[in-house]
Amino acid sequence: MSQQLALSGNPRKHARYTLVVAFVLSALVASSIFWRPSAAHAAGSANLSVRQAFSGSSTSGKTVDTVTIHNAGPDTATNINYSKFLATASNVFTVTSNVGVCELMPPPSTTWKLFDACQVGSLAAGGNIVITVTWGGTAGAAFTSTVTVGSAVVDPTSSNNISKASSWLGPRADLHLSQSGSIGSTAGKAKFVHTITNRGPNNANALQLIIEIKSSGAFSVGYSGTPLSSCQTIPPATGFQHAVACTTNSLATGAKWKLTGTYTGPAGNSVSVKATVSANNPADPVLTDNSRTTATTYHS
Repeated sequence: MSQQLALSGNPRKHARYTLVVAFVLSALVASSIFWRPSAAHAAGSANLSVRQAFSGSSTSGKTVDTVTIHNAGPDTATNINYSKFLATASNVFTVTSNVGVCELMPPPSTTWKLFDACQVGSLAAGGNIVITVTWGGTAGAAFTSTVTVGSAVVDPTSSNNISKASSWLGPRADLHLSQSGSIGSTAGKAKFVHTITNRGPNNANALQLIIEIKSSGAFSVGYSGTPLSSCQTIPPATGFQHAVACTTNSLATGAKWKLTGTYTGPAGNSVSVKATVSANNPADPVLTDNSRTTATTYHS
């Protein structure tokens, strides 16, 4: 069940979470977490760790953050608390969580726009607590989520009690293009390989790779792609002799679209290719890695 969070006017709650703020701030400054247990718990030991994984939401301005708390033991971790911090340029922001008793508090510094403190009970050695956190704000805005975890039991390794990761308020699909050009295996041949990776957090739809070609001398080219791709000749832009547009329907987060072009031209002459990838939806938050230019020569 999703928890709707709001500021509290209860002075006892504020006093309690003021201590949590102080604990978390000191931990972040030291780049580690250290919970000082009572003497009654001194004999126990529970190695907690936390990690985050982002996945896209189809709702505008939403991104799902899966937070996993793991106890490597050897003892049960009791009175577990975890805190979420959001740094973003978005002027509106929300957070909901399906696990824990949570409360929004004033952020402890101007670094963060939002501070959310939660209690999630106990965790046996070897167990996990998986929490679905939904961040909301202005669609397309970047954000950084910092999550910390601690308990009332001694933690022998504090360096893994904090996770810091960045994403975008979705839906968004960050496409990355890498490209290589090489001399072919026989006379008059050259090869170009274009690899598009979807870095997410959402699936990319209706992808298109525009390939613009300059060659010293007449040439021919053929393209094939995986997954299934369709390529056709299009009018070249100024400064290019030939252009090809290749398309594919969709690309899942973490998946790759690979296209290979086989070129035939004058032996020993040069050939240069500029490729640019795009998708119809959703938007791509980082465009600086969507285009590449590579040159090689035909096999002599």
